[in-house]
Amino acid sequence: MSSSEELKLLVIFSLLAAANLMVLFLILFFKKSNNQSNKVLGLLVFIPSIVLVMNPLFYLQYFSEYLVFIFIGLSSTFLFGPLLLLYIHLVQDNKYQFKTKDLFHFFPVFFVIFYGIYISLQPNEINYKNYLQIASGEDLMINIINIAQLIHFAIYITWSIKKVNLIKTKTYLSIVDKTNYKWLKFFVTRLLYLNILILLIYVVQMSFFPSYVIYSDLLATPLASSCFYPIMVYKSFANKMAYDTDVFNKKEIKSKEVQLSESTFIVKEEEQDEELNSDKILSFLQENKTYLNKDYTIHQLGVDLNESSRTVSKVINSELNKSFIQLINEFRVEEAIILLKSEKDKLTIDAIAEKAGFKSRSSFYRVFKNIKQTSPSQYIQ
Repeated sequence: MSSSEELKLLVIFSLLAAANLMVLFLILFFKKSNNQSNKVLGLLVFIPSIVLVMNPLFYLQYFSEYLVFIFIGLSSTFLFGPLLLLYIHLVQDNKYQFKTKDLFHFFPVFFVIFYGIYISLQPNEINYKNYLQIASGEDLMINIINIAQLIHFAIYITWSIKKVNLIKTKTYLSIVDKTNYKWLKFFVTRLLYLNILILLIYVVQMSFFPSYVIYSDLLATPLASSCFYPIMVYKSFANKMAYDTDVFNKKEIKSKEVQLSESTFIVKEEEQDEELNSDKILSFLQENKTYLNKDYTIHQLGVDLNESSRTVSKVINSELNKSFIQLINEFRVEEAIILLKSEKDKLTIDAIAEKAGFKSRSSFYRVFKNIKQTSPSQYIQ
């Protein structure tokens, strides 16, 4: 196989890997019912796709007259660290507001782009000479930028690992907090392994096979990226599905209701109506706080009150003019308000929702807004 044919195959392989990552980016960034963390993860996938496009175009000498594109590609890698920190922040359902000091994270990006513009404004003869130096690996500034990239990844991945480990120091961890911790730890550690692997590939190649750098750029890096990022995207969706459930699963409740009804003793309905009233129901819920059980049903309340669920439902509907679910959610919201006021600095929104009896943050927000006409965060301000 001739060297030109080999180059074409390597270029095609790198571009296919870039297309693979681009598809993942589009899915993450533009999917329906999206959230900010998915969009940021999409950008994290988009950055290596830029590199996988730039490398083959560089070897095909498309940038010999437009050096600025080389530096735009190099600058994009310096976005990875800030976006990684932002992703970790958003996965924990924290709100983000841009501050002036955050511009510090983007200083390397601006510097590399401006330097690339400056180089590109030189005469064509000097530009071509600079291109030959870059292609031969003798350009001082490019080598400095490459070293800065290694330092950048080392700093931000270490920083990210520390931020993830801080999750464990919270006073109370909800199921969502624990799930997020496991996912984020898995993600950042695998990201660390990936960068160590790519670094080792380049070290070995430069030490023993200096003339084969093309294989590192157009084969090893695309192959590693194509294996790593699709797995991470799949894991991120699996992590979300693990806890993003609504407050009541109808099939699950129906199954539990059947089991409970079979074990519940039968009492004459006429006698129950005489004994049970709304005061008794409210008093029981206030004293025992059984509504904190996220799977609590009207059948369980009937068992606790020594009444049939039909009778309990009838009393709640007729005397309180509401359904069982509305009643339980009102108690849960009041419990959440107490926690928001007393432990907002210690607990996350997910932890408060779970301790108040809600199955998910989304259901907590929806119910809270329906009852209080405002969101939990706005309520405590």
